[in-house]
Amino acid sequence: MHAPRSSRSCWRSDKPRQPHGNDTNNSTNKNSKRSNRTAVHRARVAPTGVLVIAFLCLLSMSCQEVSAQCTTTCEAGEKCVGSDCAECDPGTFQDANDHMQTTCKTCMNAYQPNSGQAGCIEFASCGRGKKFVTGTTTTPSTCANCDAGTYQDQSGHFDPDCKPCTGNTFTDQPGQQGCSAWSSCNQGQKWAAGSADADATCSSCTPGTYQNEFSHQHTSCKGCGAGTFQSGHGASGCDDWKTCGKGKKWATGTSTTDATCSPCGSFHYQSKSSHKDTSCTSWSTCGPGYEVTVEPTASNDRLCAMCDYGHYQDGTNQQDCKPCDPGQHQDERGQIECKACGAGKYQKSSGQKDCIAYSTCDRGERWVSGTKTKDSSCRSCDIGKYQNFLNHQRTSCKTCPDGKYQLNTGRGSCPDCTTCEDGFEEVLPCTPTSDRTCEDNDPPTIVLRRPDNNAVITNTYTVEAGLPFDPPIFTATDTAAGTVTKTPPPNLGDIDTSTVRSDQMLTYKATDANMNTATRTITVVVVDTTGPAITFDPAVLQLEAGEEVMRSNFTVGVSIVDRVDGTLGIDLLEYDASDVNVNTLGMYEVVYTLSAPDSNDNEAPPTTRTAAVVDTLPPVITIGFGDRNVSEHNVVIHEAATEFILPSQSAFDTFDTAVNGGDVRRNEEPTFNSVVDDDTQFTFTYTATDASDNTAMVVYVIEVRDTMAPTITISGEHNITHEAGTEYVDAGATATDLLEDAIGRGVEVVVANNVLSKPPSVPAVFTVEYDACDKAGNCDAINRTVHVLDRTAPSIELIGDALLVVEAGSNFSDIDPGVTLADLYYDNADLTLVIDDGGYEAAPTATPVSFNVTYTVTDPSRNTASVTRTITIIDTTPPDLRVNGNLSVTVGDGVTWVEPGIARAYDIVDRDVRSRVVATTQLEEAGVVVPTMCAYSSARAFVPPLSPRVWSSPRMDAVESRAPSGTVYRINYTVADAASNVAFVERVVRVADPTPPSLQLLGDRVQALEYGPDAAFVEADGGAPTPTTAT
Repeated sequence: MHAPRSSRSCWRSDKPRQPHGNDTNNSTNKNSKRSNRTAVHRARVAPTGVLVIAFLCLLSMSCQEVSAQCTTTCEAGEKCVGSDCAECDPGTFQDANDHMQTTCKTCMNAYQPNSGQAGCIEFASCGRGKKFVTGTTTTPSTCANCDAGTYQDQSGHFDPDCKPCTGNTFTDQPGQQGCSAWSSCNQGQKWAAGSADADATCSSCTPGTYQNEFSHQHTSCKGCGAGTFQSGHGASGCDDWKTCGKGKKWATGTSTTDATCSPCGSFHYQSKSSHKDTSCTSWSTCGPGYEVTVEPTASNDRLCAMCDYGHYQDGTNQQDCKPCDPGQHQDERGQIECKACGAGKYQKSSGQKDCIAYSTCDRGERWVSGTKTKDSSCRSCDIGKYQNFLNHQRTSCKTCPDGKYQLNTGRGSCPDCTTCEDGFEEVLPCTPTSDRTCEDNDPPTIVLRRPDNNAVITNTYTVEAGLPFDPPIFTATDTAAGTVTKTPPPNLGDIDTSTVRSDQMLTYKATDANMNTATRTITVVVVDTTGPAITFDPAVLQLEAGEEVMRSNFTVGVSIVDRVDGTLGIDLLEYDASDVNVNTLGMYEVVYTLSAPDSNDNEAPPTTRTAAVVDTLPPVITIGFGDRNVSEHNVVIHEAATEFILPSQSAFDTFDTAVNGGDVRRNEEPTFNSVVDDDTQFTFTYTATDASDNTAMVVYVIEVRDTMAPTITISGEHNITHEAGTEYVDAGATATDLLEDAIGRGVEVVVANNVLSKPPSVPAVFTVEYDACDKAGNCDAINRTVHVLDRTAPSIELIGDALLVVEAGSNFSDIDPGVTLADLYYDNADLTLVIDDGGYEAAPTATPVSFNVTYTVTDPSRNTASVTRTITIIDTTPPDLRVNGNLSVTVGDGVTWVEPGIARAYDIVDRDVRSRVVATTQLEEAGVVVPTMCAYSSARAFVPPLSPRVWSSPRMDAVESRAPSGTVYRINYTVADAASNVAFVERVVRVADPTPPSLQLLGDRVQALEYGPDAAFVEADGGAPTPTTAT
């Protein structure tokens, strides 16, 4: 059975549908597939497939209806439109696959901004401090901050409204998770209540008031007490009135102004430095005999002092006492005049206490009297006179007696005159003013002697030419005592002995102590009697054996010198060397003479010189080092710790032909060893000796050098990683060296370890350098690379217990003990600490309640660690209960009692609890009515006294302001929170009658009475005055 193809379209392709996206290419492919699918459907003729489709349609009663609307199947996110599929619009979705639905589903409590989607996105919930703002089917929901005055403490909610702040709490910022209690005020402030969106306010206390309490809610400030003031705003206390200092007088202040200080008036002072004196003191007066030591000022009195010795004062209030004039004195204090000096005394200075006695004179002086103002004086005795008294006042000196004299002034005695000795005669006689004079008239005696034989020289002094001049020995003597002065000839240093001559004269002079002079003149005769001298240097002439000799061999070292002619020419030299044989070793004599005399015909005597024929030339040594380098100083370099090969050696001698290489001897100093320190030198000395014991020596220095560097081997890897913040301990390295190992001391590896456990940043790369140098300075270096990484999380530990119980109302920041942080690499300042308070509420709605606080620390390398603390909030604090008005109140005298009411009853958990306050009034003491009576009046006799009575109807549970004076009430206010914490305040109300009674007279205040024994006073109305009193 075949179904008509035009009326049935439930056929579907056997080819599976391919998934598609939202891009243009996929859409194009999808449309292309649909076209292909339709084409295949139209071209397909297979009856079997048609029969199957027709059968399926018969099984479904709705196939005819669906086929009328949709002729194809669609994917999720699509709707069927005729024979095609269209994407669902934004805000709608389709979650069925292989469907034939012609509409998409609308998003409910969700949204979808894109087309062609298989589902919608749920609206996001809001967190604490936010309110939910719903979205549309195409736009997401949003979360807006709670307004000021409201809060939201729930997370993951969809509440469009925030909760209002109540019970003396507020929040003035949007987006808050809870409300804060109204603030309290500090010192210097008074308190004013706030609102739901504003905190309570604090205003400064005005001048004259203060507030010294911390964290209070008092609406008024306290007044300054007596003797104190406060001129500023916001004060925490009042200052005492200041005191005044020197030169000031004091005046009281007020509650807002300080006490004042004003200057003392003229001729008054105040010396106290801290006082409250309201007046100053008058200055003192200094009278005659006194001086002013300190002038008066506003801060000190005039000070007077008694005039001192030597002074006086005849005036009043004078600054200085007057000094006594010269010739006067004053030996008493406080005087008004001075005294004149007495006889034998004087005073040259002013202001002196006493006069001075005239001075006395010493030996050699005579006394001259003084005056009232001048001391006596002493004059020296004249020449020829003396004075031998001490401390005297004699006005004249004594004349020297016979046989004595005095040449000086001011002497205490006269010495004896001189007596002439033998050889002297008197020239002037002895007088009181001069000594006797004696004179000597004989000159001294001069004697000259030869220095070579001490012979006396008469007139001629003969000397040898060519020799240095040796002057005569000069002596002079005198018969009289005293020193004889000798004067040698002035030309003594000019005598010439280089030539034969006799024209030089020497004159000697001698003078005694009395200036008697003697002279002596001689002639110097220079003669030449010595021939030339032949000398040898060296004395022994050495001739080398086997060598040919010439004249020059015999004239070497010969000198010919004449004292007068000087050095003569070598050509005058003659010698006889006929016995000398240079081929035979031995000692020979050579005789030297001159061929001519000197200029004065003096012949040179024959002179013999010894000639020695000797063999002095050593053998010649040759040392061969092969291709090794030998320096010009015979230094051979050898590498340390390597094998050394000895050089070859040979020798020969020009006179002793028997010498050969076998005669060469080698000496090593020290014994050679190649395993020694760098630059160690060994001296190889090679010697060979001929038959004449001439020894040849050749020295070579073998210098051991270490030029090979050590070899370094690193322990471990060359490239390693290391954890930042931990100490880096290097594995090190070893080194080997040819010489150092052979010696046995090894080579030290120096490690330049610059690895920082805490580099400025990580990762960081460091290089560890290993250097090894042997003792010779040969070095090798190698490096290791160290990568420093931070892979360890910070450590975090709770401060205090993990379980913490706190009082309600405690701010998290105040009770949180916090945590301690540490990181191997980073400083704590570099770590990031995030605290999740778990929704902590300082003032929860109910207690006890617990919160889990999580502390998470992250270092800059993103290593993280966490720790958790549980905080449980309990309520043990009673509510804050305050009443309006004072706690001690006095009423009465017409003042009616009105209950001020409750100012504040607030609990940190229950909030406003004013409705729970219970007030009870108790009568503590009932007053007594005191009668009013007149006093000081004769009317007393006409008024009967009032008897005391107890108040007839006292109220026990309420305050009656008209109760008798002395009545006392106690009002107790109590309030309890939900946790049964109770607050209590008591107010005392006292009834008093502080106003005196009023008295009114009837009639005139002045009454006239008739004088007489029967007269009596009668009140105007025949009775006593009427007293009134307040009840």
